[in-house]
Amino acid sequence: QQELEQAVRESLRKQPDPQPGEPLHGDDLQPFGLYFEAQHPSSDTCGLNALNNICQRPLFSLSDLQKAEAVHAQVQEGGTFGGAVSSASVWNAPRGFFDVEAVKLAAASADLEIVDVEPVVDFRRSRCFAFAQAASATATGSWFLGFLVYDRRPGQMHYYTLRRDERSPGVWFKLDSQLAAPGEEPKNRRMVEADLWSLYEASRMEFQAWLMRWYPVVHRAGAAKEVCKSLAADGCEVGEPRALRALRDCGWLVDATVEHLAWELPQRAVRELLVKFARPSEAEMR
Repeated sequence: QQELEQAVRESLRKQPDPQPGEPLHGDDLQPFGLYFEAQHPSSDTCGLNALNNICQRPLFSLSDLQKAEAVHAQVQEGGTFGGAVSSASVWNAPRGFFDVEAVKLAAASADLEIVDVEPVVDFRRSRCFAFAQAASATATGSWFLGFLVYDRRPGQMHYYTLRRDERSPGVWFKLDSQLAAPGEEPKNRRMVEADLWSLYEASRMEFQAWLMRWYPVVHRAGAAKEVCKSLAADGCEVGEPRALRALRDCGWLVDATVEHLAWELPQRAVRELLVKFARPSEAEMR
């Protein structure tokens, strides 16, 4: 544990952070058709900016995040999600850096799921890798927006976006609302898959210490439609409400959900029937 803490402290001194991929200056974003929201230099609105950047439109406002923060605070104090939140609570909520649970609540109001996955040092064994692979295997993969990154290193608390470009397979954009200082390498990058996982690998120590989190961001309705479409191709019909319930049970991975509905549940039903009919009836027992 002491060796890990020492390694993390040393990593915090390393400047600048790795920047794999092709640098994107301000004028480079428009040709790619990207929406980008920068934060004011004196603000702490990176959570709000990261949400809008991953949605690729100004979907959320500061008041949305403040309301979500107030709801989260109410729950932490023993209230419920269904309870009314006073205007005073919203007014007194932070106007800057928001708790990740509040960010999740705000996203949920727009039918987005920010999936809580355990940080794993080896990206190939991580659920982050599983999400990227599952999206690549589907027709458009548009149900998976990308990753909301939460940098929890002391003195560097920050959110930014890794946005998947569903228009170009294997292409990703790192969109960081905190612009680079004059003379520094641009933080916004155009990346391919190898660059993405190189960025992940560069934070191995931080993942191990839970100081870096990558949260997959899923469009719930889009994921449900993808599940229904995949099952329909195999001759199975499932409604979107059932698909959504299964997605929640399977951690929002489309391929795992399709396998669960198409194979695991039928096999379980067959086993239960076999057990039921193999068991002697009460008349036979007499």
